[in-house]
Amino acid sequence: MAAPRSASTWRSASGVTSFGRDSLIASLQNMVIYPEFAEATLDALGRLQATERDDYRDAEPGKILHELRFGELAHFKLVPHTPYYGTADATALYLITLHEAWRWTGGLDLVRRLLPVAEGCLRWIDERGDQDGDGFQEYQTRSTLGYENMGWKNAGDSVPNLAARWCAGRRRCVSSKAMSMTPGCAWRSCSMH
Repeated sequence: MAAPRSASTWRSASGVTSFGRDSLIASLQNMVIYPEFAEATLDALGRLQATERDDYRDAEPGKILHELRFGELAHFKLVPHTPYYGTADATALYLITLHEAWRWTGGLDLVRRLLPVAEGCLRWIDERGDQDGDGFQEYQTRSTLGYENMGWKNAGDSVPNLAARWCAGRRRCVSSKAMSMTPGCAWRSCSMH
């Protein structure tokens, strides 16, 4: 796939589905050779940031999407991926990618343009990501068709308890905790300029 040259031409490699986490990780991996890909990804995902709660799509204000599907099932809303926000880490990864894009390019215009998106991400992390106020990010689907596991391993049986049994209810992933702490520190260094 040819790399996009502007935010208006950004498209995922699959063409059928766009993934927030995967697009952000690919952006981070390509930052040194092609930071414009990160800018286009940040713009595209920022335009799709959740603005209201929608239980069917696991959306909450400030969250960055997990997956956006195209096709008949999505068109008729038979799947929640229109877009679907059931991810514990894309919102924090968005901020990490924005910070890295700023560090690599010095693009304060990018940061200024995406400031409302970044602030929404930070609010979600602080107010909704930590559901019980203990400093750890938790997640639990509210969608009848949502993913039970919202970390990087989102298969239904990928997060067992200590007895190697499926965990029901609210969950935590240490990787999501680490990612949700990183943006606050990164954002302070970015906003000082």
